[in-house]
Amino acid sequence: MAQMLHGSYLFPAPWNFTCIKVSEPPEWFGFPRPPEVVSNLSSNYDCYDMVAKALRTSRLKRLRDLVEAEKGVLKVKRAPNGTLQRIDEGSVPTTVFDVLWRSRTRSSYGNPSMFYVGTLDPFRARAMTRSVKTMVEATMLLFEACVAQRSREALAAAAVHYVSRDQTGITEQTLLPRVRALGLV
Repeated sequence: MAQMLHGSYLFPAPWNFTCIKVSEPPEWFGFPRPPEVVSNLSSNYDCYDMVAKALRTSRLKRLRDLVEAEKGVLKVKRAPNGTLQRIDEGSVPTTVFDVLWRSRTRSSYGNPSMFYVGTLDPFRARAMTRSVKTMVEATMLLFEACVAQRSREALAAAAVHYVSRDQTGITEQTLLPRVRALGLV
């Protein structure tokens, strides 16, 4: 995804935003202006700055994991000076898809608290849940629109098959609105 997104406006914002490098000075792509540092606890922030923060923290997590792996290969307790920066400069850009994958793995594999710990009040926790739901639905619509450009019939057949197997009725709230938006049903 990074190769497809970086330097391209194929996908709309925020999916085309990338963090190229976190080492000083950080480098970004797709943002309308250079992102500023923002706090998680701020009640007044710019959405671009918050997306940049998510990209930066996801990139840092991945880089730190790569540094730990390199320490294991070298069999040392402390990585050589400049290891993080070297890996940062040699890594592919971090995308919103990397942030979403990190969120998914944290929530699916034992850390769902990331979605509610640290919120200041129940209103902000509900707002976060709505935001995550909106982002997931929009991302699925984006992918489905890409597939529909190449294979409209296959996507329609897959949707019909999925709806026919749904015992819960959840497709009425999830899949069908997106399929209708694409004009498939």
